[in-house]
Amino acid sequence: MIDSNGSVVQALRALLRDDEISAEALQSHYVNYLHAEVMDGGFSTFVYNSR
Repeated sequence: MIDSNGSVVQALRALLRDDEISAEALQSHYVNYLHAEVMDGGFSTFVYNSR
């Protein structure tokens, strides 16, 4: 569910401003991004790729 929400939010962000997307959807998207980065290489990977 979180992965599919991430895809939807990414598509919406191409069309809308962040303030036009629900805060809950954006939060879920950011949690999904953090989780994916941490699983890929740890917290340092998240920090490095978030620049």
